[in-house]
Amino acid sequence: MLFQQIQGDNQSGQMMLGVLYFIIFFGIFGTVLMMVSERKKEFGILVSIGMQKKKLKMIVTMEMIMLGIIGLLGGLLASSPLIMYFYYYPVVLRGEIGKIMEDYGWDALMPTAWFGPYVYWQAIIVAVMVGLAAIYPLRKIGKLKEIEALRG
Repeated sequence: MLFQQIQGDNQSGQMMLGVLYFIIFFGIFGTVLMMVSERKKEFGILVSIGMQKKKLKMIVTMEMIMLGIIGLLGGLLASSPLIMYFYYYPVVLRGEIGKIMEDYGWDALMPTAWFGPYVYWQAIIVAVMVGLAAIYPLRKIGKLKEIEALRG
C-alpha cells in the first residue's frame, strides 16, 4: 500500500511538472508571438528592400538562441543561491509532520538536491521549448507577403 502511495505521489508530481512545462512553454511562445506581431512591418520593409527571407530567418533564429541562452543562464544564476542555501540549511519539519517523518525512521528535514542531472535536464527541456517556439516566427517569415506586412 505504501508503494502504491509513493507511485501515486510520483505520478501526481510528474503531472504537475507537465502543467508547469505547459505554462512555461506558453510564456515563451507568447513572447515570441508578440515579437513577431510587433515586428511584422519591420520584416516587410527588410524583405521589400532586398533582404532574402533566408537571411532574415537566420537573424531571427540567432535572436531566439541568444534570448534562450540569456534566459537559461539568468534562471540558473538566480536559482543557484537559493539551491545552495537550502542545501546547506534545509527546511526543518516541525510538529506533527516532523513526528510522522521520525516515526518512519527519516530525518525531519527537507533538503534540496545539489546541482545534478535534474537541474541540467530542466535547462535542456526549456532549451527545447525555445527551439519549438522559434518555429513560429520562421514560418511567419516564410509566408510573409511584403505588401500586406507594409500595410500593417
